Amino acid sequence: MARKEDGMQFEIHPAPLKDEQGNNYVYVRPHCWTHRTMEDIDAYCAQHYAMRPGEMTRALTVFRQMSKVWLAWGDRLTTPIGTFAPKLGLRSPKTMADRVGGDDVELQSIEFQPLKEYVEEVDEMANGFRPYEYQFPADILNNKDNLEHALRQSIEANGGYSTVHTFQMFSHLSKHTARKTLDRWCEEPRPRLMRTKMGNMFIYTEV
Repeated sequence: MARKEDGMQFEIHPAPLKDEQGNNYVYVRPHCWTHRTMEDIDAYCAQHYAMRPGEMTRALTVFRQMSKVWLAWGDRLTTPIGTFAPKLGLRSPKTMADRVGGDDVELQSIEFQPLKEYVEEVDEMANGFRPYEYQFPADILNNKDNLEHALRQSIEANGGYSTVHTFQMFSHLSKHTARKTLDRWCEEPRPRLMRTKMGNMFIYTEV
C-alpha cells in the first residue's frame, strides 16, 4: 500500500490505562506544526478574503467585550462555528442541595461546543489522517548525532543563532525539553552555546 502523503498528521502516545495483559492503551492527538496567532489570522484573511488588515482582530475584540456580558448572565451564545456557555462548579464537594449558597459556586470555564456542520467541514478539509513518525523524548536525547544535526539546522534557519522554538521544531522535542537541552549546552566548564536575552525570548549562539 502506498504511503499516504496528505491529510492531518497524528501522534500516537501511551495512555496510563492498561489492558488485562498489562499493555498500555494508546491515544492519538494531532501533530501541531505551527501555533497560529491573531497576526496570522489577520494576514490570511486579508490575503484570501479581501478583509482589511486587522479587521478580524477588531471583530473578535468586540465579540469578547459583548459576549462576556451575556455569559455572565448565564446565557448560551450560538455562533456560526458553535456555542459558548458558562461552566459552573462547586468550590468544595457538597451532598445537601439546601446548603449550597452563592459563595459555594464558581465559574470554572467557558465551554465551546462546535456545530456538527463545522466539525464535518474541518474533517472534509483535513482529507484523512496519516501518522507522524513520533520519537519518544528519551530516544531523541540519546541520539547525539540527531541532536547535533537539529542544532545545526536551527542555527542555519535563523541565520546564525538558535531559539527554543526552532530547535524544538527540528529536534521534535517538547518545548520544555528543548529549552533544557539548549541550556545544558550553555553550562560550564566547556559551554557549547551562549544564551542571550533578546526582547521576550532567549537566543543561543555558538561559543
